[in-house]
Amino acid sequence: MALSPDFKKTEAASLRRSIGVVIRTLRDRKRLTQNELAVASGLTRVYIGRIERGDMNASIDSMLMICTALSTSLLHVLALADTRVFEEDDS
Repeated sequence: MALSPDFKKTEAASLRRSIGVVIRTLRDRKRLTQNELAVASGLTRVYIGRIERGDMNASIDSMLMICTALSTSLLHVLALADTRVFEEDDS
């Protein structure tokens, strides 16, 4: 059974928002500004902001750069984000 395009878009948007929340939370725990994370990752502050808001479909390369700057793994970020999506579905 194929998933409808609307379902796929909704799931993707939910995961993007959750990844953004995880990135923002990890950044805040390290007491970094968006600009500091941008400099450390080699990305722009605007790009970091768009990821944190869930507006950006970030590439794996960009996510790896952010995760390296936050001293964490991409798998850890995705696991935390997946847990958030699962918890949202239960509410």
